[in-house]
Amino acid sequence: MKPIRFPEFDGLRATAALMVFGFHAWFIGLPVSDRLDWSSRLPSWGPRLLDSSIENLGPQGVALFYVISGFLLYRPFLAARASGTERSPLGGYLIRRGARIFPAYWAALTIVGLLQDSKGLFTLSGVWDYYLFNHIYSSATLYGNPIPSGWTLGVELSFYVFLALWVAVSDRLNLQRGDWFGRELTALSSLAAVSFGWLIWTLLDPSSSPRAFQPRLVALPASLYVFAAGMALAAISVRVTEDHAARDSAAARFASFLSRRGWLIALTALFLMSVYGALPGFGSGNWEGPVLVDSTLKVVTAVGLVGPAIFRAERRTIPLRLLGSRVALYLGLVSYGIYIWQLFVMERLFRGGRFHLELPTLWTFPAATALALGATTLIATASWFLLEKRVIRWAAALSGREGGERRVAR
Repeated sequence: MKPIRFPEFDGLRATAALMVFGFHAWFIGLPVSDRLDWSSRLPSWGPRLLDSSIENLGPQGVALFYVISGFLLYRPFLAARASGTERSPLGGYLIRRGARIFPAYWAALTIVGLLQDSKGLFTLSGVWDYYLFNHIYSSATLYGNPIPSGWTLGVELSFYVFLALWVAVSDRLNLQRGDWFGRELTALSSLAAVSFGWLIWTLLDPSSSPRAFQPRLVALPASLYVFAAGMALAAISVRVTEDHAARDSAAARFASFLSRRGWLIALTALFLMSVYGALPGFGSGNWEGPVLVDSTLKVVTAVGLVGPAIFRAERRTIPLRLLGSRVALYLGLVSYGIYIWQLFVMERLFRGGRFHLELPTLWTFPAATALALGATTLIATASWFLLEKRVIRWAAALSGREGGERRVAR
């Protein structure tokens, strides 16, 4: 079966990477005093709304990455199961996923660790914790990674393994028989419910510290419902492309609605998150509500952003044009390098005393951010052409996939 291409997904990866980049630039590149000086130019409600809006970019970018992974990684398996054709071997899938995530991360971690003199990194415990992503399971190591964004890669890796198990179990249960679509949505709904239940249980646990960044809220069970949203989109996509699928079916109607209204849904959810986060009265003693609201709305936003790129009613809408532009496609191509190198570059530029010129922040911050993005993109380009692209081709050949593998996640 010839795989279906989704050309705007590289642009979506670029969007996710830039969301995280913007979040880090604002909160790392600007001291609190400068942020307050800038935001003081806004109306009285402006500072909190501005900070809340930018603060949502980071988690939203991560959620968008997760939904993209859930959709693109699961769809080939599901399409093969629904059509009764032979799926790709799981061993080859795991080889390609390992080649996608480990080598570039290992190279960056080693270089950054050497430059920062992270001696504990080059020990047996350091290799176990940080090179193999086990640091996300302990509060003692969660904050110690020289590449702080590596925690999301640990979650991605967990999902790769989980997805292989999910596919193997689904094949054993023969879910393709009868109403495969209904069974699939039921199974994915149950998966999302268990994951969201884990999230609520953690938030309500009195022993849980009042912060969103902790092992139980970072590990895969707390994010699995986000991946499940992408997997559900994969099921709907396969369903509406089946020859016997009626155009007026519920799946087809939902796909049509998402293709036309996805952007509006995403913008509305982002706005609601920003307004909710700007409301007064949310301190360390009342952190559960904001986390729960953000955890819900970020999935809605990600689905709204991804939907039009999957179920394209019109090819030439302005958002799809932007996602399909050469700049967006290129940034998406090297987005993995941008993601893992951005904080290192920002620390050197923003906190090394070489760029902060004591000029009005309103004028210096955009230039500093553009400089950081340019430098990060150059490093990411070198990472892609010198390492990532070659390793991906090698892994594709090793796993028996001809012609190499088009990137499907990060």
